[in-house]
Amino acid sequence: VRSLESQACHPADLRALLDFSGGWDSKAAGLVGWGPGAAAACCSWTGVACDLGRVVALDLSNRSLHGVISPAVASLDGLAALNLSRNALCGAAPEALARLPMLRALDLSANAL
Repeated sequence: VRSLESQACHPADLRALLDFSGGWDSKAAGLVGWGPGAAAACCSWTGVACDLGRVVALDLSNRSLHGVISPAVASLDGLAALNLSRNALCGAAPEALARLPMLRALDLSANAL
């Protein structure tokens, strides 16, 4: 997996990441670089791993994230690993996660789901 700052972020993945994180306080969660101002470089955002500009892994464990998991994460169709463990997420996991064709590792433990 390559996660180089020089990689351009795929536009669909950028939209999905921005929608996914829309309700979070990125600074309070220590999500360096997250937001529309750093759009082209989303592969260098904290917790994001890319391969050829496509998001393949998200590790946002232990980031004090609150709220529900946005179904927008299911738009990351190249996502192979998602770790949202040890946060304060609530509600139900989006059913759309089951339709991610590449997802092999999912950790939602230690939340209020």
